[in-house]
Amino acid sequence: MGVEIVAERRIAVEDGDLTSAGPWVYVWRRGHEILYVGATSLPPEVRTWLHLHDESPDVGRVRAERPDALVGPVEVCAFRLAEGVDRQQVKRALLAFTGGPGGGPEAAGEERAAGEIIRRLGLG
Repeated sequence: MGVEIVAERRIAVEDGDLTSAGPWVYVWRRGHEILYVGATSLPPEVRTWLHLHDESPDVGRVRAERPDALVGPVEVCAFRLAEGVDRQQVKRALLAFTGGPGGGPEAAGEERAAGEIIRRLGLG
């Protein structure tokens, strides 16, 4: 009897770090409803896991602030930003686009990145 493999993942490591580390902005959504917008330098899978499982409200923010996001299907869409782009500014610009709390973007590049994310999500 053979072993059934149900999934495979390949994790890239280069120079002693995960290649998926870097500036990321991510959006938790259910359909067109935006549940949460975040920014991280961690691989987005790691940050998503922390949101779901860490009991500290400073780390598991989705768990603490949006428990409704833990019920039913939710999609987390992550976008890797170019080096030098301020992920926090992109997050603020996304929040401004989506009506969430946050100030407007301070730099045109961050505003363009947020606009591209909105376009890719099919929200604008």
